[in-house]
Amino acid sequence: MDEKIGIFIRQLREDNHITQQELANKLNISRQVISKWENSISTPDADNIKRLANIFNVSVSEIILGEYSKKINEDKKEESILSIYDILKKEKKITKILIGIIFIIVIFSLFVSYFFSFYKSLKIYIINGDSENVSVRDGLFVKTREKIYLQIGNIKIDGDKKIKKITLYYKDKNNEDKLIIYTTSNNLLVRDINGYNEYFDFKNMDYYLNNMYLDVEFEDVKETLKINFKEDYINDSFFVRKNSNTIFP
Repeated sequence: MDEKIGIFIRQLREDNHITQQELANKLNISRQVISKWENSISTPDADNIKRLANIFNVSVSEIILGEYSKKINEDKKEESILSIYDILKKEKKITKILIGIIFIIVIFSLFVSYFFSFYKSLKIYIINGDSENVSVRDGLFVKTREKIYLQIGNIKIDGDKKIKKITLYYKDKNNEDKLIIYTTSNNLLVRDINGYNEYFDFKNMDYYLNNMYLDVEFEDVKETLKINFKEDYINDSFFVRKNSNTIFP
């Protein structure tokens, strides 16, 4: 058993990269005593065994038995398992952070996509127009990404003459042919759906708004009005804008 103690002390010292002199200094003894222990010439007393156990972080019984106990080996296994667990836990935390970052990026991308899809997608215009005897007031033109609503509004004829027919149209780019949008004898309301293009090509909306006319027939007279569209609202802001010029409190 004395031989095992000496061999174990040498193993502990070498595993911890300590020289005989350094170990002797820690124990306040001479280097020759350490050499005698390791060569099994003598063995450490009880006090020095306790000190050796503290220095090398082993138990007293392990030094006396001259080997690591099975319990210590199990402890080392547990430490290894705990180290792996700690690594996995950190990786799991990193994974959660990455998932969070990806989630934020996806939400931001959806927000940007939504914003650019609906930015300026709603426009509202007030319609007015005048000729010699006819005036149009308080008409409304609403354009969304999918639909158009056009309400001519109040048509007033000097002398309160009765309207026979009204025709809404626009001129082509050669300013020649009249492309009729709608004809009626009543108050004119037009609805259009994007994709069907019954009246309007949504891509050329600015052209229509600048080249739209209204023929009003009454008695034996027909007068032509240039329809004017004044932009009243467009959704080009992140926040709701408060307008102090309102008739409501």
